[in-house]
Amino acid sequence: MKDSIIKTYHIDGDVLEITFEYDELSKKHLGKYPDFIDNPRYTPGGRKWVDAITEDCPHADGEDKMCGTCSYMLKQDKKDIVGVCGNDKLKIDIKQIV
Repeated sequence: MKDSIIKTYHIDGDVLEITFEYDELSKKHLGKYPDFIDNPRYTPGGRKWVDAITEDCPHADGEDKMCGTCSYMLKQDKKDIVGVCGNDKLKIDIKQIV
C-alpha cells in the first residue's frame, strides 16, 4: 500500500491541507476535497473557498457560470481544482462570521 500525500494550499492568508489517498483501481492518488457548499470556508481576507465544479454563481464571467472557468477563481497553481473566489462582490467581512 502506498502512503498518503498531503498537498498544502496557501491562498489569501489561509492554509488548506488536502489528503490524497492511493487508489488501487486507478493507480493514482485521489484527493479528499472538502464540500465547500455544505461547509463553507473563508480566508482571513473574507474570500470564499471554491472548487472548479462549483456552479450557478451570478458573478461568474463564463457562459457555464462555473468557478473553474471563471477568471475570478484564484488558485495556487493553474492546474489546481480548488481556490478562492477573487470577486470583490462576494467578499465578506470575516468578523461577521467568527
